[in-house]
Amino acid sequence: MSNPLIMRIVTFCLLVLYSAWAQAGIVIGGTRFVFHGSEDTLSLHVRNTSSLPYLIQTKIMPSEAQPMESDSAFMPTPPLFVLNAGRENAVRIVNISERLPQDRESLFWLVIAGIPAASKSGNTNTVQFAVRNRMKLFYRPAGLSDAAAKKAPSRLQWARSGAAVQINNPTPYYVTLVNVTVNGHSIEDATMLAPFATESRPWCDASRCEIRWQALNDLGVAQPARRVEPGEQPRKGSPR
Repeated sequence: MSNPLIMRIVTFCLLVLYSAWAQAGIVIGGTRFVFHGSEDTLSLHVRNTSSLPYLIQTKIMPSEAQPMESDSAFMPTPPLFVLNAGRENAVRIVNISERLPQDRESLFWLVIAGIPAASKSGNTNTVQFAVRNRMKLFYRPAGLSDAAAKKAPSRLQWARSGAAVQINNPTPYYVTLVNVTVNGHSIEDATMLAPFATESRPWCDASRCEIRWQALNDLGVAQPARRVEPGEQPRKGSPR
């Protein structure tokens, strides 16, 4: 099976899942969350805008970049509850680990699933599907400031070697790139840079290589666009 066909199938499945979640009427108060190390808990709100009760389950899972022992770093409470139609409930996330790195952010997945109650329409042939939403949860140690996190995208260093672009993140923060274009052409495989990491992308196959991009802030909102023309020596992006 060709890669383009696989990508179309994956994209279709994601759209179906997103549509199912939206139609379910379960609304979460955010698209990404930052747990500050200076706080004991993080609260988020889940609202049911549908006409049916939902069984809501919350899990927190480590990302691929996190060691397995971080699996029990956070505990959601309540992890399982019934959310009646038109009601809202708060979910508290508690940090129960003292072993997370304190010199950089850590990434986890916040997974919230909802299962609707059976309809009272009398149709015994209906099937109830669980809908699931997976969002990023960043742990930000107490020694790392929100102000410095906002400046992290401007500190990225870009260098070019042939068609390859090396993107270095010298900061202790995760930086998510969106709306990336190279010489005016959109890039589909934009990336999220881990703290102190370097990524290589085959984006520059022409003599001139102008890259424009945006980065997401803590609320998941795209910041003002920046641009760079990578050379052999690392360069920082500038406002567009």
